[in-house]
Amino acid sequence: MELLKILYLLGIRMNVIPFLDVMDIFVLSTHSEGLPLVILEATAQAKPVIATRVGGIPEIVEHGQTGLLYEHKDSAALAEHILHLLNNRDLSKELAEAGRTAICSQLLDLHKKEKDIDVERLRSLRFSPPRRAGEFKEPKYHSWVNCH
Repeated sequence: MELLKILYLLGIRMNVIPFLDVMDIFVLSTHSEGLPLVILEATAQAKPVIATRVGGIPEIVEHGQTGLLYEHKDSAALAEHILHLLNNRDLSKELAEAGRTAICSQLLDLHKKEKDIDVERLRSLRFSPPRRAGEFKEPKYHSWVNCH
């Protein structure tokens, strides 16, 4: 019951930016994934990413360069990576910035090629973190690009 005092099950959220803004590290521990949008969202918010080496994740997280990967079901490696980033803030920042730079560069190049997407509008989208608990507000649209 003590866990219920600190754990909130919020259901499906279209806008995860306010949640990402208050994180020090983003962790995706999963059994299988295609190309998880949430990693792109975390990376665009300059959060260091730790994720399972499954599915399409290694295509967007380069171990040791833009984030950290660990093998499926290796909880010891996951814990080691989390502690490593918590104890090495400089590395955490380096991974976060390298990931953000890589993702934003690729996304902006892609968007510039698409004539029907307004790149300037995408660049200007940014959600502020909530000031107090309970102030999370869902936008009318879903966007996570913050590459300016």
